[in-house]
Amino acid sequence: MLEKKTYDKLLGHAFDIPVKVEYWDGTSEVYGEGTPETVIQLKKAIPIKELTSLPTLTLGEAYMNGDIEVKGDLQELVASAYRSVNSFVTDNSGFLKFLPKISHSEKNSKEDVQSHYDIGNDFYRLWLDKTMTYSCAYFKDENDTLEQAQKNKVRHVLTKLNPERGKTLVDIGCGWGSVLFMAAEEFGLKATGLP
Repeated sequence: MLEKKTYDKLLGHAFDIPVKVEYWDGTSEVYGEGTPETVIQLKKAIPIKELTSLPTLTLGEAYMNGDIEVKGDLQELVASAYRSVNSFVTDNSGFLKFLPKISHSEKNSKEDVQSHYDIGNDFYRLWLDKTMTYSCAYFKDENDTLEQAQKNKVRHVLTKLNPERGKTLVDIGCGWGSVLFMAAEEFGLKATGLP
């Protein structure tokens, strides 16, 4: 019962469009004014602690796992959550300040990083280009390959830094080092990376 009340508080102001939520226990609730065109089906309860500590990751994984289904425009639903002034997704609501604080030790942080990143290069090679650049790309031309678009992006970013040969660049979160390699090879920078 308490969990459902917490869901009501979270979802009551989460969107700026009317949304119907169908809960795992067969009950449903409409949040917002008007007739909802979007229905969120919660197939099972998502732990409130997970939902409030990492809402976008938790919701994304629940959607991928089939624990959440959306009938209607998913893109508009997500945009609505970010537009809503009181959405728990962005925590503009201040709702999270009323929840118990969760201690996060150095050990917890290390485990979080390992669970996300330490899954082997074979996995990343399935969907990254050969530079292994782990971020968005810049397609200057419709014929650009992903690899070329990644190089375009890195070159564009480095150019914005007004690089001068011999200066130092520190890349925090350098991944596989594509920024470092281009900084050194093309711009003559002393490049240092921190994973």
